[in-house]
Amino acid sequence: MTENQKLKMELLKEFAISDEPKSIEVCREMYKFMVEDEAPTPSVPTNGKHPKDGVYYICDDEKKTIAPYKATLTPPEDAMGVLLVQGERSIIIALRDCNDGEETTLTKQKDPSNLKGNYIDTCIDAVSDWNGQKNTEHLKAVGLSDNISLSDGWYIPSIGEMLFIFTHRKEVNAALEKAGGQPIADDWYWTSTEYSATNAWTLNLNNGGMNTITKATGTYRVRPVSAFIS
Repeated sequence: MTENQKLKMELLKEFAISDEPKSIEVCREMYKFMVEDEAPTPSVPTNGKHPKDGVYYICDDEKKTIAPYKATLTPPEDAMGVLLVQGERSIIIALRDCNDGEETTLTKQKDPSNLKGNYIDTCIDAVSDWNGQKNTEHLKAVGLSDNISLSDGWYIPSIGEMLFIFTHRKEVNAALEKAGGQPIADDWYWTSTEYSATNAWTLNLNNGGMNTITKATGTYRVRPVSAFIS
């Protein structure tokens, strides 16, 4: 989180009543407020240069070669995913959902450790969570569903990361389909942001709605993502 965003977060916490339910519209505005006017400071270089804002194909080769989606007539055969870059934000989206696109529970059980430090129980804090990789490691310790298979380096996105994808879903889906991948559905998806020992946050990729659902019994889609590291 940038210093500017930290200041914004303090303002949100001061003026918002965090223990009251938030509407979809309010959550969207919170997210927009957090990320607007952010300077495009590069956080991850590629061959010494940070990619310009846009959507790219990223190849499964040693250099993790990227190719602009719009300028690519034929997607690379070894494309491993779609790279989304906006300012300092970047994320790789897998070509397909886990479990062949079928819905699944998130975990086999509730969190037996009841480690409260991992939980985010307000919408304000949830939308600024970009710790999907760390969250997923905690879920693995709890016991991920057998239907969720994650290759090395891939993880379940946090609410903040999933909202980032939602905001650019139209272009991301066009790139996914062009590469023969599975477009992100107009449906509910699990995120790795946990609400409590029993529940995790979910996001509706049709309208941006958020909810908290029981991890061990609720069934939703899962789209793996990966960090963009050159």
